[in-house]
Amino acid sequence: MLEEERSLVKRDPNITGFDLILDDQAMLLVIQQHFPQLNVTSVQKHYLRYKQTTNCLARYHITTNSTRQELYVKAFTKKDDFKLTKALLLQQQERRHDDLNFNQKDYFQRYVLVEHKLIFYGFPYDDKLKALPRLIKDASRQVLLERVLKHEGSLENTHITPLQYKPERRFVAKLTQPSGEHFLIKLHTAHRYQLASQAQQLKMDEKRLLTITGRSSKHHILMYRWIEGDNLTDSYHGEGFDLEHIRSTGQYLARFHRSKKKRLNTRNNDEFTHVLTQLGEGISHLLPALKPRIKALLPSLTTAINSLHSKLRRIHGDFYSKQVLLTRKGIQFIDFDDVCIWYPAYDLGLFIAHLERDALSGIITHGLANQITQSLLEGYAEIHPYSKKEVELFIAVGLLQLAHHPFRNANPQWPSVISLIISCCQDHLKQYLNVSAPLSSPPIVIAGESCPKQLQELSYMAAPLIKMLSPILAKGEIANLESIHLIRHKKGKRCLLEYMFTISKGDIKNELSILGKGRIKGFDKRAWSINTQLYEAGFNEQSGDKIQVPEPLGYNESLHIWFQRKVAGETLFYPFSNKEEGLILANKVAEALYKLHSSSINIDKHHTIDKELSLLWGYLSKVMETHNEWKEDIKELLLRCRLLSELLPPSAPCVIHRDFYQDQLIVQRESLFILDLDLCCLGDPAVDIGNFIAHIQEQCLRDFGDLNYANKSLSELTRSYQELSKKQTAPSIEIYTLLSWTRHIYISQRIAERQPFTKAIIVHCLSLSEDILNKYTSKVSR
Repeated sequence: MLEEERSLVKRDPNITGFDLILDDQAMLLVIQQHFPQLNVTSVQKHYLRYKQTTNCLARYHITTNSTRQELYVKAFTKKDDFKLTKALLLQQQERRHDDLNFNQKDYFQRYVLVEHKLIFYGFPYDDKLKALPRLIKDASRQVLLERVLKHEGSLENTHITPLQYKPERRFVAKLTQPSGEHFLIKLHTAHRYQLASQAQQLKMDEKRLLTITGRSSKHHILMYRWIEGDNLTDSYHGEGFDLEHIRSTGQYLARFHRSKKKRLNTRNNDEFTHVLTQLGEGISHLLPALKPRIKALLPSLTTAINSLHSKLRRIHGDFYSKQVLLTRKGIQFIDFDDVCIWYPAYDLGLFIAHLERDALSGIITHGLANQITQSLLEGYAEIHPYSKKEVELFIAVGLLQLAHHPFRNANPQWPSVISLIISCCQDHLKQYLNVSAPLSSPPIVIAGESCPKQLQELSYMAAPLIKMLSPILAKGEIANLESIHLIRHKKGKRCLLEYMFTISKGDIKNELSILGKGRIKGFDKRAWSINTQLYEAGFNEQSGDKIQVPEPLGYNESLHIWFQRKVAGETLFYPFSNKEEGLILANKVAEALYKLHSSSINIDKHHTIDKELSLLWGYLSKVMETHNEWKEDIKELLLRCRLLSELLPPSAPCVIHRDFYQDQLIVQRESLFILDLDLCCLGDPAVDIGNFIAHIQEQCLRDFGDLNYANKSLSELTRSYQELSKKQTAPSIEIYTLLSWTRHIYISQRIAERQPFTKAIIVHCLSLSEDILNKYTSKVSR
């Protein structure tokens, strides 16, 4: 059992058998004790449904000496003794009389373990899906289907193949007749049966999307004509997958959204956000360390949803790749149980959220997820425009909805994966709050104090920017400035703006985003020169190594601003922390650093160890002024930093980034982009490596609760860099890593959400500094 699971059990003592539910080995011992005749050799949970202080349900695979079986167990509280008593009475009745003539050795039919307040159900017995045993058993299935569903034709000697089973919720199976004809059978709870029944009238291009061949309102069963095809999820996991299928899926979804919306309910925003809030609170209960982040997320998401004014359309409501079939006739959607009227961007966002969850869980690569996302949106846009802003919002919403899935699906790394999903959710919410409005909306111009107003006026900026872009436009292309958005503004210092263009050629329209970097006190000629020099020195799209800087496009000295092409892609942290992708990226980062350090551009500033220590003293003095309880520890730490700085081996200065960390790197397929070179100067190359290592470890501490989480990738980075440079720089890297970690004491106090980690950072810095001192000195007078 994981430490997080032990903690969860302690926080919810009401559920008596909760510890057994979560511990496969403990559950194995219980089953072996109470059912020795089954000779069970292993137990593995693969589905969990947990209601705080109420109950927990778990579905297991159990292996015996000869078979593999399914069962689910439900744990109750002390207040549920009446449920256990009722179950005991039913158990006794079932033991006396088995009206379906099931094998009497099937002791998991229903079994109550009173001392642990557990009830066992052996498949196909289910406490809520009462008709499931009759559907599974050959003899009873024929009677059920012929008398209840009134299906035309013979249903003798049918075969049933289970496809999906969620205990006490839903069972889906493939029914095969001796003739070879197939049908889809769905068994629901009462509420879900009513929702699923609405889908029978759905049409597209005047054709029904589903053909219901039978139903039973009493038993909550629906039977459909089988649709032959390949599941989209299985297809893109195979070799040679054609992304054209994804593009076609996007096109089909757009047509689905544009179809008539008759006899469907409109989703209620208040009800939806209430459920979203409950899901968020559930995640906070699973992992209390995430509570501050989720507490900040929920009001922003709720406000955003309630502020939408887009046109409502028919949506699928639960759209992801398993709901898509590739048939001989083209794309076909399935499972319309949640179809309703709402915002079409929700279907797109949820589909993409599923991809990103799978990438974060290691099921697919981030590269494949990005390719599928791009193809889906491109296909959709060919039929109908969509709001990028709203898609970002609903990716964030979808990720929060899916955040509990690693726990529900019994992922052995569920705490770290949930943390990754929440971080990804935050990133998309930030994108929603920052990205420009869709092209069909009026231009958004956001004023920023001290940021020149002219930079934010369409009428003022359009002509000079279009003129600046003319060299990169193809023949016949026309650029039109659609909107301007202020992304960041540091009062009295800098501002970052995004300029959105449409590039038209006949009926074909594309989008182009450029970033403008303004400096209030004057044009930053130095930053413009550094970026331009690096771009021209091989950091461009023509480079064989694909290590680039964003393309510089031009500048306006009188407005104190220069421009570069915006780079789309993924920031480095999560793929770098992934155990498979991380090692590959570590080598790529080392290669990028070595390329930068080896460049011979003209540069005029130097960064020395004395400057580093001076900055560090200034930062930490501010922390000591406000936190007297840390003053002695920080003083001791600064002393150790000074002592270690004197042990730094001499190093020939080279071009360094000086602010090199994960957010300054964008991964775009095989390309790696280096961003924000404003602090670029001459210095010790270990400055960049140490800074990168400390930043990765610090985020691992916050996101995973383990600062060593990505150390395998970090070790590979150091090894690879030293191999490229043919220099042993380990002592310098370790010392600069400590200096960067020490700076995080100040950073953590400056950023509110990081303040709970300050003490842990101080403790780590003291331990790290002592280790390095012991390693590189024999005697150090304190």
